[in-house]
Amino acid sequence: MLYLNEEFWEILENFNVLVVFDEIHHCAGDSEGNVNAWGEPILSYIKNKAKYTLALSGTPWRSDTLPITLSEYSDPDGKIKCDYIYGLSQAINDKVCRQPNIVLVDNENIVITKKESESQTFTSFIELFNKKIISYSELVQNTTALKYILGRAIEKLKRIRLVNGKAGGLIVASSVTHANNIYNLMTSYFNQDAIVVTHKQPNATDIIRNFRQSQQAWIISVGMISEGTDIPRLQVCCHLSRVKTELYFRQILGRILRITQTGNEKAWLYTFSEPSLSEFAHRLNEEVPSHNLLRNESLSSTNTSNSKLKLRSPSNIENGDNTVESVISLFDQDDIGVNVKQVFDSIDIIGNFRQQVISNFESPF
Repeated sequence: MLYLNEEFWEILENFNVLVVFDEIHHCAGDSEGNVNAWGEPILSYIKNKAKYTLALSGTPWRSDTLPITLSEYSDPDGKIKCDYIYGLSQAINDKVCRQPNIVLVDNENIVITKKESESQTFTSFIELFNKKIISYSELVQNTTALKYILGRAIEKLKRIRLVNGKAGGLIVASSVTHANNIYNLMTSYFNQDAIVVTHKQPNATDIIRNFRQSQQAWIISVGMISEGTDIPRLQVCCHLSRVKTELYFRQILGRILRITQTGNEKAWLYTFSEPSLSEFAHRLNEEVPSHNLLRNESLSSTNTSNSKLKLRSPSNIENGDNTVESVISLFDQDDIGVNVKQVFDSIDIIGNFRQQVISNFESPF
């Protein structure tokens, strides 16, 4: 729109025009004072001039809190008003989307050793982040935490591939260095078939295209596979990005929801139990209040929580791993982390990991 001349815009003056916008959330502003480059021509040439407008978005939010162009908001809560909503529950009923599950990984015993030789113990990641001792970006680079969450995701994909051999997994990393470190863990420690794609690779588009058409298990990405990238065979994802906005969270979840008409059409998103990410996951839970079921399942414990967790490969995971799962079954179903000056020598993740599994869409159909 930025390069259309005045003659083009006369069409709206002389004819009845229907204008269709896809992903309208990229266009911001409802006045001259808050409009962005994509929203400005809409306000100048289209609003109040087009006979009809149809604005579409799978994620109708903006992380900068600016209003989406052409949208209306309620008072006083400021929630967007949509004329029509096609929700996730409808998409699953219509066999357009898979049944999603969100796994929030936590730990019950985290010890931070400060430079003054003082130690602090935390009983959850949320408690740790609320105290602003470390940033989320530091957790997603912790080797112990990475081995656990990657191991769980690998085991899940392995089970899915017993039914659907083409199923794939996506790991969303925080940086190119982070992606390469994860790649080393995936290939050397877990012996997985994986590939990395980043913006620094001139053939990134070819890498994604080849992965889409292959049967390779894992692709590790830094911002290359999110909105608009369609790889339907993806069914498992590790969200390890520093970006923690609701927009990005839902876009990442959307990468694993495409139906392929194969067996085992459930999708699994693994991430750490960080305050914002936990809030987004539970907000999905609240969107459809019917058919909610909360039940707690504890696996038998053989290890003591006072010793450091010794991680084993996924094929050896047994009930002795002391995992605690809280499973929420329901009918329906991000910003850079806080920069905190490092004031500690080490972070020891000790004892028992636990998972809260938000299992979306338990339908009778």
